[in-house]
Amino acid sequence: MDNTHTMAIKQDNSLWGWGYNFYGQLGNGQTSSVHSVPVKVLDSVKQVAIGSNHTLAVKNDNSLWGWGGNGSGQLGIGSSSSNVTTPVKIMDDVKQVSCGRNHSMIISKNNVLYACGVNNYGQFGNGLTSSTGELFPIKIMGDVKQVFCGAFHTMIITNDNSLYACGYNNYGQLGIGVTSSISSKPIKIMDDVKQVSAGLSHTMIITNDNSLYACGYNNSGQLGIETSTNQYTPQKIMEDVKQVSCGSYHTAILKNDRTLWCVGLNSNGQLGLGDRIARTRPERVEIETIRSIFTCALSTIVLSESLQVYGFGYNTNGQLGDGTTDAAYSPKNINFESIILSDEIQLKTYPLEPVTVIATCNAIERLEKFAIRSDIPLNTHITFEFSTDQQSWKVFDFEKKEWIESQKEFQKAMTKKQIESLEKENIQWLDNKVFYLKIYMWTEDKHATPRIFGIDAFVNIYDDTPQVQSLGISYEMLKPDYPEVFVSKDDGQTWVKALPDELTQLESPGEGQIRIKVVLSNGQELHGISYSWV
Repeated sequence: MDNTHTMAIKQDNSLWGWGYNFYGQLGNGQTSSVHSVPVKVLDSVKQVAIGSNHTLAVKNDNSLWGWGGNGSGQLGIGSSSSNVTTPVKIMDDVKQVSCGRNHSMIISKNNVLYACGVNNYGQFGNGLTSSTGELFPIKIMGDVKQVFCGAFHTMIITNDNSLYACGYNNYGQLGIGVTSSISSKPIKIMDDVKQVSAGLSHTMIITNDNSLYACGYNNSGQLGIETSTNQYTPQKIMEDVKQVSCGSYHTAILKNDRTLWCVGLNSNGQLGLGDRIARTRPERVEIETIRSIFTCALSTIVLSESLQVYGFGYNTNGQLGDGTTDAAYSPKNINFESIILSDEIQLKTYPLEPVTVIATCNAIERLEKFAIRSDIPLNTHITFEFSTDQQSWKVFDFEKKEWIESQKEFQKAMTKKQIESLEKENIQWLDNKVFYLKIYMWTEDKHATPRIFGIDAFVNIYDDTPQVQSLGISYEMLKPDYPEVFVSKDDGQTWVKALPDELTQLESPGEGQIRIKVVLSNGQELHGISYSWV
């Protein structure tokens, strides 16, 4: 896009803004040209979208509000007054919004797509073109899942994950295989699409298998195809992509391993690579692991896993939010904590403290083997310690063939492979006691941040008549937390809520297993011990 202001949602759902404010697009009641530090705008906001000079926000009650430039009716408030400096309510029951330069696209809760503002390039997708602005949202089509606006074009994902495009197509940004001036009706581009970002004249597409495709204007290499040739159909760029965001002539890419990659124009350091040299191939940015990304016209803002905000690129209008108007060629910490960038869905944080799993077994002589199931990020390691009292923690020394006191170092704990290779005689010391497994995670990658991604720990009992009489799960948190416990008797197909003290009173499911899941208030799930029941 070609915006020069930034909006962000903090974890308390308050909305903040910074950058260019000549049209009142920050919504703070002023029209001063520059705000170089974040200013609070609105409470109870769950989604925000930014146009060139206007802003739309969806509140927690699903009401839609707008402010900023409105010369083409892009706010949908029934007038075309040029500047609206404070939030004005537009409509109710809204699911998602996206803003172009002078048009806005809105999806209602019943999946109907609406549009307001100017439609001079057919960007509404209603088969018409008009330079006269629509002052109220008008209905375009149904069965819409998501919508994404470029400056003058619109990309639409329907409920079956098909991607459609309409609007300006002078550089092939619609991906329809030709360069025509406009396409006023949505044309199907491809299937199995889950996310799109549309820039000034280029488009980036992520499919359901996490592959990234690009089409459109490529004068500065912003498509990442190692040339500066425009592309009229989507070209595959890379795999394992989680999110993408388009500036005017550059692209920021977040991969599934949370690494940040940038490509395209770099005249103001908007790639964050420490120089002003353009790239035609995505290059990794030296920064910690990233949670979400957002691009202005010539700038980039990112939120890290540790909830630090970094900005780099053009900053004449204060769009980096660092209190200056100086450009930054490398990531600069803005020190604005815990935000959600642009229209990103809020991502939960995870505790980094050890997680302790507790199991009780009254037939330890039948315990044959341990097996640990885990799902952890790349470049992150998982280890374990054992205890019967949570005071003294032990690990098995495979050279000495004996259990020794843990040295309280992650690297000195036991790996998943070591635990699963323990022989039966090595675990008899548990001797019918409640035992504990303390789970650690850490990283060797300076760019990565350790996090609990979801851990399954279970004990298999191989015997004709194993007996397990009780089961529980405890956990250690950075702050107090209140979990919910769920029980499944059909191998995780259905879950029934249970109180923790009810775990020892569960009725036998007959043959099979009982699984337990603990859901913490931050969204983390701890899948408990799977065991036979008699």
